[in-house]
Amino acid sequence: MTSLASLPIVSPDRDLAVPPRAPGPLPWPFLGWSMPVWWLAWGFGWWRASLHQLDHLAALERTFARVAPAAALIAVLARLGGVLCETAFYAALWRTRGARLPFWRYAAHVMLGSFLDLQALELVAGRAAAAPLSRWRVALVGPAALPHATVLSHPVLATGFATLGLVSLTRLAWMAWAQATATGRPLARTAALVAALWLVTHLALALLVSLAQGRSVLR
Repeated sequence: MTSLASLPIVSPDRDLAVPPRAPGPLPWPFLGWSMPVWWLAWGFGWWRASLHQLDHLAALERTFARVAPAAALIAVLARLGGVLCETAFYAALWRTRGARLPFWRYAAHVMLGSFLDLQALELVAGRAAAAPLSRWRVALVGPAALPHATVLSHPVLATGFATLGLVSLTRLAWMAWAQATATGRPLARTAALVAALWLVTHLALALLVSLAQGRSVLR
């Protein structure tokens, strides 16, 4: 006969304790079947934006106007390569830390965040109109919404931190949330990682522009 003393004692707290939740898969930002449509919309949007940015070159050179659509397409392909390289970098980085970042799902989130950059370009294009709203444009877009003379007089600011506004901060927060959801890591940690990478890359860009113009950042 088994004595009561030999029976295992199970704590009620142990039975009721909820096991820690493992990080769930990063959801697609849209329905899976609609992703090709969103990628096409993204490509068309950036093609239009690139074509608009090349308009001033086409006005100066007639021969360039003929190749402007192809040049805009090359710009879109380069931006697509940037999205894929960014995704690959974060996926490899999190893999070294024992976490998995699904490549194509995160790339879709990067693509969605890039739509915010398109909206920022629309705000920059309208900076000449509605002067009372110019401060709001600067807050949303960053120094890029300032008058051309101001931007051109500070080339380092124009190249490195022209888009430092609420729109860019929202996109960075979106990227940090996606990484935190996919990896199960704290949002503060992923936000610090995304912000640090953005700061390093933009500082490097500003340094390259400064050196190309024969200036020294140490002066």
